[in-house]
Amino acid sequence: MLTEDYVLGRRTVELDDDGDGFRVTSVVVELPDGPETFELEPS
Repeated sequence: MLTEDYVLGRRTVELDDDGDGFRVTSVVVELPDGPETFELEPS
């Protein structure tokens, strides 16, 4: 079930402090069929 504050296209990022600053580790995108999480690989 989706909440009332669900906004299609909204992205939420998870950050990690690696000591030299912050980097994005995952992104959650709100889609019509529900949220989808994308895990990012370190480069």
